Amino acid sequence: MTETERLLAEAREICLRVHGSAPDELVAVVFQRRCLEADVARYEGDRGEALH
Repeated sequence: MTETERLLAEAREICLRVHGSAPDELVAVVFQRRCLEADVARYEGDRGEALH
């Protein structure tokens, strides 16, 4: 499973857990947010390694 597939599955699970359904529009919004969070975490991780 690719990271994209994992984030998409996570987005669907979040929608189902929080809203009780997973319409495509909502999954897309949550997916975009998860992608942003993953990018920020990756950036902060890279930056942290460079400081050591």
